[in-house]
Amino acid sequence: PPGISAAHYVGPGLRRFDLIERGNCWFDLQRREVEITMLPAANAKASHYFLMALLCTGLARTAHVPLHASCLAAKRKGEPCSVLIIAPSGTGKSTTSYGLTSGGWKLMGDDLSLLHVDRDQVHAWGYPRHCHVRKPTFDLLPWLKELPLTRIGAEDTWQFPLRALGSRSIGSSPQLLPTGLIVLLEKPNRTGHRCEPADPATTLSWICQENVQPIEGYTDPDAHNAFATIGQLVRQTAAVRVSVGPDVEQLADFLAAETGVTA
Repeated sequence: PPGISAAHYVGPGLRRFDLIERGNCWFDLQRREVEITMLPAANAKASHYFLMALLCTGLARTAHVPLHASCLAAKRKGEPCSVLIIAPSGTGKSTTSYGLTSGGWKLMGDDLSLLHVDRDQVHAWGYPRHCHVRKPTFDLLPWLKELPLTRIGAEDTWQFPLRALGSRSIGSSPQLLPTGLIVLLEKPNRTGHRCEPADPATTLSWICQENVQPIEGYTDPDAHNAFATIGQLVRQTAAVRVSVGPDVEQLADFLAAETGVTA
């Protein structure tokens, strides 16, 4: 979380997540036990951090691979599919996702997505937690101001429940959809939307930079499954590099023409 220092430790069958001066979380994967210790300086951010670590670690044990990515539901060749938007924090991933809902795409999750292989096909779904929006996004998408917003501390950041998006979202029940498109989101520009194909090597490198933390001399079955699933995702799914122009709400139509993915 912003303003908090963290350290992660990984060993055979063990995980430890430390938030400095806030607390720690121990996972014994062999015994299926978790111990969370909260220190007096801990706050809601620390609690949320540990609970999300618990969620993602548990899902990894059922062959789900967490990704730092937005996930939307759309259609490719008339069939339902999922679209993953991958970018570093603070580069417009959520803003782009909200803009795509104006074109009929449905948001499943704005920050945490999960992959799962079913019948040799990679599927994705978005975890339906609260969505976040920062102040500059309101200028691009004024309709967000009409949602039930809650300010987060003293930051210029607000949150709202996914269900508040109504027909713009998939709803509170996650849906596992075959992946149809990967969007590698580059910095926005002031002239117009840009889109170009992304080769597999670039796509794999981009995803791994955001989602893989290599530890020299160590690996485990969860890591093997994660990397194999990401590799399969890249082999099976078309990918594009996109720079978003000023009119975010027209992006869905632009991508439909460029990629064949529609609402």
